[in-house]
Amino acid sequence: MRCTVSGLSLEYCCAYRDCKPRRAAFNRLAEETFALQFEPWYRQGFWQDTYQPYTLFDGDFAAANVSASMMEFWHRGQALHCVQLGTVMTAPAYRGRGLSRFLIEQVLAQWQGRCDFIYLYANDSVLGFYPRFGFRTVLEYEDVCFLPGGQGPSVRRLKPDREEDRAVLLRCLRQYGNPFSTLSLTRGEELLMFYAIGPFCDHFWYIESCDTVVVAVREGGTLFCEELFAPAGAVLEDILHALAGPEPCSVRFGFSLRETLGAEKGLLQEEDTTLFILAPEETIFERERLRFPLLSHT
Repeated sequence: MRCTVSGLSLEYCCAYRDCKPRRAAFNRLAEETFALQFEPWYRQGFWQDTYQPYTLFDGDFAAANVSASMMEFWHRGQALHCVQLGTVMTAPAYRGRGLSRFLIEQVLAQWQGRCDFIYLYANDSVLGFYPRFGFRTVLEYEDVCFLPGGQGPSVRRLKPDREEDRAVLLRCLRQYGNPFSTLSLTRGEELLMFYAIGPFCDHFWYIESCDTVVVAVREGGTLFCEELFAPAGAVLEDILHALAGPEPCSVRFGFSLRETLGAEKGLLQEEDTTLFILAPEETIFERERLRFPLLSHT
């Protein structure tokens, strides 16, 4: 669709995933803006209709983009249907012309009222932008615990680009999910594989003795346990010891633990990750101390 935004004649397009020239232009802008590469994700068949870019093109160039991801979470026995906005980006030559505003208005016109709420994560430099559309800031909380030294089961690294390792990862995701999480992404294999073949490719692990896949990073005295997929009978402490090694450490979780697991909750404060929610009424994030799973961020 041809449109004029701030005097610029541009082509507005969405749902163009299989159009190679459009996809290539989108990929160039994503790589230049965020150093993200979407093409491997597409070529391996994991870019599905749940991720839709809304883009303004100037000829062969992607001038600006806002993507919408259809998300379903499971929270205390109930499904939660949301739309997450992400990959908000404008090429330098087109900034300050209202292109992002135009695109967000298009996305909201399509999705507002069709889901439980719409949300996004904003960079610190644009915190005043999203309230203009009715978004409000919402706090998130991180679970932290201390893990004493101990011996854990053996673990091996998974390489998601290998077919046999990818099969293990997807089987555990589909068969088990995360039994320790209060808020879990369902049907999330497309997004998980974006991380697996991209920014987290070196941080997937498999514990054969309990048939568990863990996404984790050890940095000094801290283990960042970002996600895991385990059978219901798995023991969380054993899983953590497998990744942490024999030395004591603190553990920070990239998902909200069930209350019965006894971790401490602290306010999550990270640079360029302010959560904004657009909803007609109070959400679970304003009633409980939660966080969206880290690997559900787009």
